[in-house]
Amino acid sequence: MKFYAGGTRDNFYAEGYSFLYNYLSDLGRVRTYLLESNHVSRYLFGASLIVVGVALTIFYIFIIEYFWEKKSTKWISIIASIIGIFSANVVTWIGIIPYDLQTDTHHILVYLSMGCSLLPLILYSAAIFITRKLSRFYAWIFIFTSIVPITYLLLIYTGLYRYFMQKTTLQGAGQKIIIYAMTLCVFIISIGCLRSSYKLEKKDELLTSTD
Repeated sequence: MKFYAGGTRDNFYAEGYSFLYNYLSDLGRVRTYLLESNHVSRYLFGASLIVVGVALTIFYIFIIEYFWEKKSTKWISIIASIIGIFSANVVTWIGIIPYDLQTDTHHILVYLSMGCSLLPLILYSAAIFITRKLSRFYAWIFIFTSIVPITYLLLIYTGLYRYFMQKTTLQGAGQKIIIYAMTLCVFIISIGCLRSSYKLEKKDELLTSTD
């Protein structure tokens, strides 16, 4: 955001990056709305989404092991992680394909990523309710996180946003809130998984020492 050359969809002459009026995809533009170079912002945006994609892929690979004890949660976690890894790869391509050069493709990838990221949240929340390895607190984290993109999509597709704000404002702020919510969710769940592993290791040590 710091290196964005400036301009919004409604105001080509706006200075810098606006949290409310710029899209995240603006950061990945090759040129601004005034056709000025935006290379620094574009490369940083692309690199950051590649990092996010890789991090999410790792997260969805390793979280499966916490649901291996039951056949039902095992298959739920496998399906959820396959969808999650697909979504993570889509995120990477969002960073690679510039919004201003391939607008339609970029839009398809954005909404595909948003839709696919919802399913793992819902599936893993169900798996946590079934298993005993993780606290149900983490299931509610998944559920509350899924409410954010669901609310965003409902406001966009039903037109209800007209009663609250302009579409540009909803999209500009909404995209960022979704990203921040997802990031916080992954962080909290990762900490929960590590804590669960630590407790199991301590329990095994106690049982071994008792024997």
